[in-house]
Order: sequence, then C-alpha cells, then structure tokens
Amino acid sequence: MASTFSPPPPPHLLSPPRPPPRIYNDPSGLIPSHIIQPPPPPARASTPPPTNLSQSYTHGTSLLTPSSLRTPHRTHLLGSPLAHSLAPLLHNTLFFSASVPWKYTALETVDLGKTEDVLRAEGCAGVAVTMPLKVAAVGLCDELSPEARACGAVNTIYLRRGRDGRRVKVGANTDVIGIREAMLRAAPSALPLSKTANGVGATSGLRTDETRERVGMVIGGGGAARTAVYALWRHLGCGLIYIVCRDQTEVEALTSWYRTARPGAERFGAELVHIQTVAQARRWEAPDLIVGTVPDFEPTTAEEVSAREVVVEFLTKGERRGEGEWDEDEVWEGGEGGREKGLVLEMCYHPRVETGFYRLCEGAGWRVVPGTEAMVWQGVEQQILWLEREIGEAEVQRAREVVLRAVRARGGGRVA
Repeated sequence: MASTFSPPPPPHLLSPPRPPPRIYNDPSGLIPSHIIQPPPPPARASTPPPTNLSQSYTHGTSLLTPSSLRTPHRTHLLGSPLAHSLAPLLHNTLFFSASVPWKYTALETVDLGKTEDVLRAEGCAGVAVTMPLKVAAVGLCDELSPEARACGAVNTIYLRRGRDGRRVKVGANTDVIGIREAMLRAAPSALPLSKTANGVGATSGLRTDETRERVGMVIGGGGAARTAVYALWRHLGCGLIYIVCRDQTEVEALTSWYRTARPGAERFGAELVHIQTVAQARRWEAPDLIVGTVPDFEPTTAEEVSAREVVVEFLTKGERRGEGEWDEDEVWEGGEGGREKGLVLEMCYHPRVETGFYRLCEGAGWRVVPGTEAMVWQGVEQQILWLEREIGEAEVQRAREVVLRAVRARGGGRVA
C-alpha cells in the first residue's frame, strides 16, 4: 500500500533543467516577472522518494509504544464553521475499521491558542486544522513537511520524538495528497507524461511541437487554489497552469507566493498565467486537468460573470492536440461532437456534490471527480501520519462508502 501514497517522481523533475519559466499576469501581452529556476533533479533518478510516513521520521522517532494502538487516544479538528464537517465520520470510521480505540472530535474555535492547548493535553495524538487556522497554525509547528512549507499552510499536525527527547510538532498539508490521489484514481493516465519526438522523456516548459507537458487550470485564488497549483505542478506534471479568478488581489498574492524563494522550500517551476478575458483564453490551448476551488454560487458581479465566461471558453474548446496524453481506456468522450476532454476535480461538495460547476463540466463532456474524493484521501493521509501505519484498500473503501451515504442522506445529490 505504501506505493499508493508515493507515486514515481514526475518526469519533469528527473530531467535536465529547462529554461527558466516566467509568471505572466497581463491580458494584452506577456510581462516577464521574477525568474524562477526549477528544482534540480535528484541525484539518483531511479530511486523513488520515501513515502510520507517514512519521511515523517526525518523529524524524529515515534512516540507510540506497543500498547498505543490498544489504548484510547484523541485526535481533533479545530476551526470554524464545523457543523457540516464529514471529517469526524471519516476518521472514526477508519479508527473503527483498524480496531483502534482512538477518537476524532470537532472543536469549533477560531482561537489558535486552543490548538496549542489541545496538543499539550495528555492522550492527544495529533490534530487537524481547517479555516481560518491553516496559515496561522504554521507558527505552532516545530517543523514542516515539504508540502506544508511549499504551500505555506498546515491542515495536519502530528507528533514525533526529537533528538533531545521532547515532542516535535510537525505540520503537514495532506490536502495536496488528497488532490493528487483523487485525480490519479479517477484517471491513472493523469500521471506526469512528457515525451519528445524520439520518445525520450524530457522537460517541456516551452511546450514546443516536439515536447509537451500537461496543462492545468485552477479556478479561484485563495488558500485552496494555492494548494491545487502546487499539486498540479509537483505531482501531476503540469508545466503551465492557468489561474481563473474574479479577484485580482488574490491572484497577485498567489503568484507572488510562488515567485518568492523561501529557505528550505522546493522552488516552484511551472508557468502561471492569469486568464482574465475570453479573448485571452482563445489564445491558449485547452487544459488537461482542472481544479475548482470556489463555493457553489451563481456568478452575479461583472467579475464573476467574466470568470465564468473564461471557464466556459476553456471547457468547450475543441479536441486537444498531442499524442500519448491518455491511455485508450482512459479517454472519455462527451459534449457536442464527442470531443475528447480532460479531468476536473470539483473541490466544493457542500451543500451539494453536484454543484453548478460540476454540472457545467459534465455537460461539456469532462469527467468530474467530486470533492468528497479529495476529502477522503487527505484524511487517509492524516491517519497514516497519526497511527504510523499504512491504510488498507478495504479500509479506505469502507470509509468512502460511509461518507458517500452521509452525503446522500444530507440531500447532496448523486455521487458516483
């Protein structure tokens, strides 16, 4: 099961560095911004990276004893609002399936100090944090996982024993893993793929006729969008990512985050393009992978309507060019003329799974993955870090079915 949570490194990270990308933010032309070099390739490309569990021990040794999984422990979710959270149901189902007498409870709060108090309590094995605490929780942590450092946000804190014997609070961002797993399991061919004319893998930041990386698109500009951008680049092989967002300030904050080098953080290596108009969208190729990160509201303001028009333009583009992008059994057709389309992850699933954006994409012939999938897989990753054990496929499937039944019971609509 370890390999489930540790796919091979994307080919564009294992190949010789490409010319430095630029971040663009101008509907009328290309304005070069801060130059960002891609991360250097690993010294041994044939050696897969460690799983997140094994990597967690770089922060310290286990605090668990042989009896820990047989004695009650507590984990918590902190943030607000939490009334509709499915996380307690998910985690308590996973604990029950593992025959572990641990409990997961929701504690509604916007007080970061409460998180610190909970972590110090006897029997606490770790916590999950959600809005509005994800960014602030970084300051509570002694160390950060690569994903948390790259995204500047924490949704999970787990504990390890430091060299001096004290507890080390490690911040992780399992939302990245949730996005990755949700998309890969819906379409395994979404694994990074980059080929040259002679069949040798290569980076393709400039996407010439001979080379091509996947193209991603993120709708929104907030914290979830920042996480989605990183997941599309780091784990899903997107060298070009469109940002579609009504709020120029949010876009500037997002692009500024990734253009700024931070100590210890992996340097970002994709091109970000803010698509603001339909005319601009027509000049760019259709995306392969899309992540929606905005609430389920119909557009009302001029900026919201414009953003929706841009999305529709991309959704209805003709069949994408390029060969070898999808395995034969992973190609799906839909929309007028049966045009070949790509994969969409709709992160929003409350109050209904089939949001307006979900239906729009499905009607245009795209395969849509509901946000419940990302929620389940980020939770599974949290369990792995807390319990320090891999989670079996049967356990995951059982928890997934429980969550889907709860969604249907709430009137959330059809879920595949």
